[in-house]
Amino acid sequence: SDGDGEYRSPTGSGDLDSDLTGLYPWMHRALSEHLSVWGLAGYGEGEIRLKPDGGTTLKADTDLRMAAAGLRGMLQAGETGSRPELTLTSDGLFVRTESDAVGQALAGTSAKLTRLRLALEGTWHVALASGAHLRPSVQAGVRHDGGDAESGFGADLATGVAWTDLQRGLTASVQARGLLTHEDSGFQERGLAASLAWDPHPTSAAGWSMTLRQALGAPATGGMDALLRPDAVSLPASNDEQENARQRRHFEATLGYGVLHAHGQLVGTPRATLALSDAAREVRLGWHLGLARKDALHFGLELQGTRQEPLDDDRTPEHRLQLHLGAHW
Repeated sequence: SDGDGEYRSPTGSGDLDSDLTGLYPWMHRALSEHLSVWGLAGYGEGEIRLKPDGGTTLKADTDLRMAAAGLRGMLQAGETGSRPELTLTSDGLFVRTESDAVGQALAGTSAKLTRLRLALEGTWHVALASGAHLRPSVQAGVRHDGGDAESGFGADLATGVAWTDLQRGLTASVQARGLLTHEDSGFQERGLAASLAWDPHPTSAAGWSMTLRQALGAPATGGMDALLRPDAVSLPASNDEQENARQRRHFEATLGYGVLHAHGQLVGTPRATLALSDAAREVRLGWHLGLARKDALHFGLELQGTRQEPLDDDRTPEHRLQLHLGAHW
C-alpha cells in the first residue's frame, strides 16, 4: 500500500508519503455442519518520508502487526413454522503500528487498535396456506472499539420480513434498521427499505426478470455488517447532516432478459437499470454471461456502461465503462 499527503503547523509545512508491504495469511475451517472458524495474522514493513518545505527529507522505518479471529455457529436449527433459526457470529481484531525516531527531528510513534464484535441473527420460515412463504428476521449487533482511535460501545438492531410466492414468481421484502446506542449520544442513524422482484421462471436463468427497490435514510441491513462499515466509526455528523441522511431517498429499477447459449450451458442477460436519488440520476446498460447451472463452479463475465447526471449542481455528466470477470468453486 501507498499513501501521500500534506501537513500544516505553526512551525512549518510540507509533504509526506509512505509505503507498506505486508503478508497476511488467512485460514477458514468448518469444524462441523453448524460451526466454522477463521483466523488471520501477519506483518508488514515500510517507510515514512517527511519532506519539510525548504528542508531535508526525513525517513523513518515503520511496521504493522495484525491478528484477527472469528467464529460463526448455529445455536438452533430452524424448522418451518415451528421454531426460528438462531446464528451467532463473533470476531476480534488487534492492530499495532510503530515508526522509528529520527534523531531529534522526528519522534517515534506507536498506535494500536482493538475491536470486538458480537452479532445474533434470527430467521423464521413460515409456510402459508396459499403456497407462499413468509420469512421474518431480526439482527442485533454489539461492537466495542479500543486503542488510540475511536473507542467505546455501539449497538445496532435491524428487522425485516420477506414474502415469496414461487408460483407467481414474486418476492417482496421490507427492512428497517436503527442504531440503538453509540458512545456519542448525539450520533443517530436509521434506515428503511422495500423491494419487489418478479421472475416468472425462478428455476430457470432464462426469460424476463425485474427488480424494484426504494430506500430511505441509512442502509437498512443491520447486525455486524452495519457496525463494520467505515462510516459507522467516523466522527458524528452535525444535526443538519444527520437530518439530511435520514431523509435521503434512493430508487432503483432493473429489467433483464436471460437468453440461453451453447446448448443451454450458458446464459447471457442484457440488463437496463435506472437509479434515482436526491443527488443524481444514473442509467446503467450491461450484459452478463454466466453458467446456466451453478453447481460446484460459479463463473461470471459482465460488461456495463453507466451515465450519471448530477441533480444538485452544474457538473457535467459522468460516463463509466466497466468489465468484470470472476470465477470460484
